Amino acid sequence: MSFTRSYMVLEGFPDSVGLLYLPYMTWRALKHFFGGINGRLHHVITSTLC
Repeated sequence: MSFTRSYMVLEGFPDSVGLLYLPYMTWRALKHFFGGINGRLHHVITSTLC
């Protein structure tokens, strides 16, 4: 948990960040999650068609 927290939350959070930090990190996490799913689906579909 401490690694995840140190990666996602800046030192001094929430006083050290602006108001847009939390929405930005939420967008970044969702983009990363769904990008991984998209890549996996692409792999499954293309390997099935070949």
